Amino acid sequence: MDVLIFIIALSVFLFVVFAIIKMFIAIGKQGDERAAFIKTKRWLRRFKLRWG
Repeated sequence: MDVLIFIIALSVFLFVVFAIIKMFIAIGKQGDERAAFIKTKRWLRRFKLRWG
């Protein structure tokens, strides 16, 4: 009985951890895109200030 409870708890725990990791990966990709966009925007602004 204890082994069954342990296996169920372990599978639930692994499922939750996997879901959290997937969520963090999705957030990380979104953050990278946003950071690249902001960097490009800043670079364009600097370029405009320098040339016009």
